[in-house]
Amino acid sequence: MTMARALMAVRTENPARLCQKWCAEAEAADKYRKKFQRAHPRWGNGSLMARACLQTPTALAGVSVDNPAYCQALAVVLTTLADWRRSKHRRSGRS
Repeated sequence: MTMARALMAVRTENPARLCQKWCAEAEAADKYRKKFQRAHPRWGNGSLMARACLQTPTALAGVSVDNPAYCQALAVVLTTLADWRRSKHRRSGRS
């Protein structure tokens, strides 16, 4: 949900691509955290929420499913996450 709010706060022609970028950054931050036992200096602790919080203005904190733009952003985030998980699953060799 925080990631959808973050997506709303950024003007972009391709929100799905930006969401993919944030997923990759969160994954890199998680690897950094595991290796160095501290949060990544730019991307946080490796969670998607930490990465999204870097983008989310507090003014969007109250946005809910009553807002059509939020619902659209949430759909982009969920689709991107599903695609990202499937891709990771395939790379790992699992069926």
